Formats: sequence, structure tokens, C-alpha cells
Amino acid sequence: MADTPAVAYEAVVAKLSAEHPELSVVEVEAMVQSENEAHLGGAPLVVPEEVVSNVEELIEERDQADT
Repeated sequence: MADTPAVAYEAVVAKLSAEHPELSVVEVEAMVQSENEAHLGGAPLVVPEEVVSNVEELIEERDQADT
């Protein structure tokens, strides 16, 4: 997957919205998101570091609640 060409999300939505003015931006975004999830299996390839920190906090809270 690392060698797969990629395009910025905003660029894709802008391009497709311009090419298909009969569709709303919301419709285009929904289609791009749906196809992206289907292609990637719904699993993110990267997550923000803040998400990792938040999950670590949730795990710690869960561990404390279990003791």
C-alpha cells in the first residue's frame, strides 16, 4: 500500500465537484468516503498522535476501574 499513489482528499472533492456540478459537495464527499473505506477495508493507515494519547488514557482509566 505504501507504493500506491494517493491524492489529497480536498483535491479529490474539489475536482469531482467541479466536474459534476449536478452533485452537491456533500454527495461527492459521501461517495469518496464510502469508496475509500471499501478500498482500505475501513482501517486507517495513519492516526494522529493525539488519538494514540487518548486511547492510552482510555486504557489506563479502564485498567484503574478494573482494580
